[in-house]
Amino acid sequence: MEQPEKTKASPTPPTSAGEVSIIAADAGIGELLVELLENQFQVKSFASLAEFERSFLAKNREISPDLVLCDAKLRDASGIDALKRIRKVDPQIPIILMVTQPDKQWTEEAFRAGVTDLLEKPFESFLFIDKFRGRIAQARLHRAQDRMTELLRTQLLLTTTQANRLFDQIAKDAKSVPKKLRYADPDEDAIRFGHARKSAEKLLHEIEQCRIEYLALAEKLRIS
Repeated sequence: MEQPEKTKASPTPPTSAGEVSIIAADAGIGELLVELLENQFQVKSFASLAEFERSFLAKNREISPDLVLCDAKLRDASGIDALKRIRKVDPQIPIILMVTQPDKQWTEEAFRAGVTDLLEKPFESFLFIDKFRGRIAQARLHRAQDRMTELLRTQLLLTTTQANRLFDQIAKDAKSVPKKLRYADPDEDAIRFGHARKSAEKLLHEIEQCRIEYLALAEKLRIS
């Protein structure tokens, strides 16, 4: 007697992979994106900006997304309005707006408001998943660098071991940034917006320079 095939459960992504919040006006698009991303990230989907804000702005902060993927047109707000409201709470979080044939004026307004990237619908490829990983890694790196800057600003000196441990963690995050973020249309993106994309090697070099400068400054402050 034949045994029925066992269905393989989708692997649960580690929390270190990052949390993605989707705000989609179209329930079908939201479900599709959840299916595409749930094996790669921790994913939560919302049908409106108000629903997202109830979790994002709650006192106990029910969600702490590493990246927000938002429709350019929502039931209760425009994508740019949503972008501005999220930016007031978190200036660094990567925010990607899903758009359909945006014109130049709208695009420029979105980038002035602080959008990280645009994702055009319908989706012609799924390379944006790699882009999400890169954006999350870059944001984590920037947050870590800000923490180090704050330590220096307040002159809170770490021991050499503590400092090296912190820099090693930052370097580990940087290594998760893809060497080259892949875009569906990289030439157009580079020409129209001129976004500089640092390579992992350059980021690691900068981190090592920060390590040297911090340890030298810390030693000087201890002596004085």
